Amino acid sequence: MQATIERKPKIRTLTSYEVPQANDLQKIIAVVEAKARGEFVDDDFFKSTTRTVQYYLHAAALLGLLNADKTINSRGMEIMHMKPDHKLYSLYFAFLGSECGLAFDEWSKGKVHFFDLDGATARRFLKDVSIGLKEATINRRAASLLIWAATFRTAIRG
Repeated sequence: MQATIERKPKIRTLTSYEVPQANDLQKIIAVVEAKARGEFVDDDFFKSTTRTVQYYLHAAALLGLLNADKTINSRGMEIMHMKPDHKLYSLYFAFLGSECGLAFDEWSKGKVHFFDLDGATARRFLKDVSIGLKEATINRRAASLLIWAATFRTAIRG
């Protein structure tokens, strides 16, 4: 008689590259709109560091609003033409379809809605699914996810 081995479902994992580190969703929109207008986005854009600007460009790419080379794509161009209150809706659905959003949905098994994310849950999620993130990095990235969840919650639920 052959023993059956119960397999755990494979959980989606995330690299550091797939977890956003830009806190302000409005700045992501601003970067995308600037790119759509053909503007150069550099340190002066937010009067910040190159690193900070890169976080926002990268987050826009993670959401599918910019190409991997940080050029505007059709989805990003759509943001330009939306009413202001629809832009966050679009970012919310883009997040849900991103690697990070899909990993969160699979990890939570639908028991926790992203809107209801709290600090402990965000940290546990990243600890469970991320590859190679150190504790301090997990805490910073969890803080970004919390800000996104709160912003989406306010914009969509009111």
